Amino acid sequence: MKEYIKLTVQGMAIGSLILIILSIFGIYFGGKEFQELLINNFITYSIAAMVIGIGFSLPSIVYENNELSLLKQFLIQMSIGMSILIITSLFVGWIPINYGLGIIIWILIALTFTILIWAGFYLYNKKEASNINKQIKKIQNKN
Repeated sequence: MKEYIKLTVQGMAIGSLILIILSIFGIYFGGKEFQELLINNFITYSIAAMVIGIGFSLPSIVYENNELSLLKQFLIQMSIGMSILIITSLFVGWIPINYGLGIIIWILIALTFTILIWAGFYLYNKKEASNINKQIKKIQNKN
């Protein structure tokens, strides 16, 4: 249960951080129009960002299942996360549904960013595991 709470809080935090970063860029490059849109919808956007963050973080529990290959684990997490991202984004109006090509481009951009974020977490955790293994070997060699 603690792990689920931890993943939920992490997902909310990461979703909120991404919203803040995108908002800063949006205000800087989108100007007053973007700023007004953000202000008028801030609560909705904040909740949506946290839901999306949870949608990616909770399914990461799949990495505890060592019987599945890394590819299967990745596909399960990304399928759930992207589904929640797309549904939530449609609900709040982030996906330009009036433009057929815009929808495809939006999804491809979102998928690219989620894969980059996943890769960052993967590399970080891989390095941490390597460091832990080195420490264990040092301790074993001393004995």
